[in-house]
Amino acid sequence: MDDEVPNELYYLADEFPPRSLRRYQLKAILQQYSIDVPNSLKKADLVQLFQTHVLSRKDQLIAEYRAKQTGQTEPELPARRSTVEKENVNESRDKDHFFVPAKSSTFTVKEMSPEAAHRAIDEPPAPPKAPTPEHIPVYAEEEDDDEYVFSGSDLEYSDDEYSDDEPVDKSEVAWLIQDTEQAKMTKKERVLATANQYWATAQMVFRGTYILLFLLAAAAAITIVVARGRNGYCDTTTTEEQASLSPLDKLASLSSSCIPCPDHGVCADGALLCPGLYKRRRPLYNAFGLLPVADECIQDSAIGRAVARTEKRIKYILARQQGQHMCDYVGRFGSAEGLSMIHIKREDIKQAVLERYLAESKLSPNMLEQVLHSAFASLASDPKVHYWEIDGEPYFGTERASFTMWCSVKMFFAQASPQFRKIVVALTAGIPTLSFAWYNYMWHSKIKRHTDAKVAQVIAMLKEQLEKHLSDPENIERGFPVSQIRVKLTDVHMPGSVDEWIRIAQGVQRHPHVRRAFREVAGEPCEYWELAH
Repeated sequence: MDDEVPNELYYLADEFPPRSLRRYQLKAILQQYSIDVPNSLKKADLVQLFQTHVLSRKDQLIAEYRAKQTGQTEPELPARRSTVEKENVNESRDKDHFFVPAKSSTFTVKEMSPEAAHRAIDEPPAPPKAPTPEHIPVYAEEEDDDEYVFSGSDLEYSDDEYSDDEPVDKSEVAWLIQDTEQAKMTKKERVLATANQYWATAQMVFRGTYILLFLLAAAAAITIVVARGRNGYCDTTTTEEQASLSPLDKLASLSSSCIPCPDHGVCADGALLCPGLYKRRRPLYNAFGLLPVADECIQDSAIGRAVARTEKRIKYILARQQGQHMCDYVGRFGSAEGLSMIHIKREDIKQAVLERYLAESKLSPNMLEQVLHSAFASLASDPKVHYWEIDGEPYFGTERASFTMWCSVKMFFAQASPQFRKIVVALTAGIPTLSFAWYNYMWHSKIKRHTDAKVAQVIAMLKEQLEKHLSDPENIERGFPVSQIRVKLTDVHMPGSVDEWIRIAQGVQRHPHVRRAFREVAGEPCEYWELAH
């Protein structure tokens, strides 16, 4: 029992099952709290009154009870019976002065197992003895309490009520079993059990709703299939009407009584016609035409590519014409303010496209006409391409502008300020000069590094020759002939080798330790280079 509930108010505990109380106990508790109890009520009705008028006021009743504990006697309440009385036992009274019938069996919920509850259905209790005046409880004067006072009418029980030997109701036994199991549960287990009960009910509701919706959807689908099979295709709508349809209208068209006309198709009198470059094809999911869905008007891949190229070419022509118009306007007025969009005749565009593709394309002239017609029709979906009719002639224009390099430079200078133009001209003129100077510097630096490396190589050769000469002066000469050094360092067959040797010779001769000498070899003078000591 909960610590917050006094022992005298045991029936207010959370784990206490109200259905375990007997009828006379329920009546006594209800009358204690001034609740009228007709004699004709059954136990189920008494339990409902107890839950409605007593358990719902649990906190209030406990508070009132504790407020009256100081200096007052405890109220005399019907107690729970905790013993099982056997047959042929003398009549007695319990501690609350209630008469206990000799032939009746009383038990608590904890003592009653589910097996015993099921046996009680088949073995109803034996009829009780007739009541006697001794059955009326007598209260001691010292036990009177203002909180709970019985009147004569409170104790006017019939024999059936007092002995509580009415036939056992199977539903009450089931309640007792359920309450017994719940009493053994923790608070968390009781919450989960309640949630499972509600979930089972919700599953039944969801299942029924799902079945109902499925039946309604199936009936609607059958109705649409039958109606579309009879009516065929809906009449073709114009491009403006299709553009004005909202997404909800397009979704609602799925439930129409006729088959919506596909894109690029022409529908009239329930029939579909794919014009021009389009071919009629049945979807894969409707291979045999059993479903009331629209066929498709599909372009051939080669035709589709030709239409895409033609459309791209038309947009390029429009953009170039608009760019040239803008370039001339800015070059004349110095600003693009007030610039209008150029209008180009459809026939001029068509002629320019045919001049390019007539010789290249393998399509026939008739097919090219249809490709051009499809390309012009697809331009309507581009928001930057505009269409006009002037004197019955169709004109096209675009917001896009494509410029040549010269036109871009011209427009840049036309819109720039005078000071900025001077700076640009100065930079433009100075860039070539700076570039040439930089190139010349880098080239001479490279030549100088190459020449210095060759001069260092000559000095290393002369030094090595001098060391050999010092080790053997009679057989090894002191230096090298210039012609021999030139053959080792340069390739005479390569262009620029003469200039290269001149630079190397000048570098070697400027060296302070190099000495030039002349000798006669085979009757001709020969120059020698050698190192001094």
